[in-house]
Amino acid sequence: MTGWKPPSIETERLLLRPLLNSDAEALFSYCSNPAVTQHVGWHHGTIEDSLSFIDYALGSYAKMAPDPWGLVLKENGDQIVGHVGCFWVKEPHSMEIGWILAEKYWGQGLATEASNAAINFVFRERNIIRLQCTLSTENDASRRVAEKLGMRFEGIHRCSEFVRGRFFDTAYYSILRSEWESS
Repeated sequence: MTGWKPPSIETERLLLRPLLNSDAEALFSYCSNPAVTQHVGWHHGTIEDSLSFIDYALGSYAKMAPDPWGLVLKENGDQIVGHVGCFWVKEPHSMEIGWILAEKYWGQGLATEASNAAINFVFRERNIIRLQCTLSTENDASRRVAEKLGMRFEGIHRCSEFVRGRFFDTAYYSILRSEWESS
């Protein structure tokens, strides 16, 4: 299905919508912040990095994966303040979720609110059995988000990510369709 884009989803405080080329500046604003990207293996050093990420999003949409949605605070107009997405992993019935927010919006429950909407979408609209996330064990805030989403801790892969000159341990969390249905 060419031209597919994830639908816009409204939550209490957010609008989740497909990324647009016009989001490049806002995307660069938070993706170039070292505090925001300290636990991930990427960093936007130039606006071209943000434009490339938007190209990635368009390619992801072409594969019918909602990765990512831009997160817009309803009270702030149309500027994105973060993104959340679900992408396919090797297994045909599995996806992985990831989220990121501009530093100014940390600690307000927005990552949980957006991720919950994304989880509901993929379990309703995609034939998946498992949704997982992989986090740095040092990223306590994201670990709390995963737990609030009902994801179960599965274990740690030691020294499995090399980020900014050093190895990090990664924690694995997941939620199964049966767990989502019963929640």
